[in-house]
Amino acid sequence: MANFANQTQPKCLHLPKSSFREIPLPPQCLVPILTIVQHKTLFIDTILSVYAESKLPNKGAQIYNLIREDGNFLSLSAFNQFLKSLVSSSQFDKILEIFANVVDYGIGVDRFSYGKAIQSAVKLRDLKRGLELMNHMKKCGLNPNGFVYNVLIGGLCKQIVGVGGG
Repeated sequence: MANFANQTQPKCLHLPKSSFREIPLPPQCLVPILTIVQHKTLFIDTILSVYAESKLPNKGAQIYNLIREDGNFLSLSAFNQFLKSLVSSSQFDKILEIFANVVDYGIGVDRFSYGKAIQSAVKLRDLKRGLELMNHMKKCGLNPNGFVYNVLIGGLCKQIVGVGGG
């Protein structure tokens, strides 16, 4: 089995991104591979990055859930890439759900992760949740950056304009 993992790993890590659009590859088929791949984190990050860059966030979300059920977690960079792809495809509910799961497990997140979660809350017109996320961010020792403030201020302005009628 170890020999098989050594032979397949380089091929998996260098798959052209377009092949994921052309070849139906159910995410469930990747989970058994995780038991034989030596560099599991690198493999997980690579697969999720390919799904993210191929604009296939639903398959990426399936992979994320399967990986989590298997007791594995993403690196922070892969997690952030995944959040970015979900934002690009306007899957804001999914972002907030995944972000909450990661925070609940006690896995460290950074300003970028919080920024995407706050952006998602604002896009869903849940400014209260966006502000709660920013306060949680501060409690974790992360100072909000310009992106976070701009997103929240933009959301507040839209809410005021919507209430005032123009």
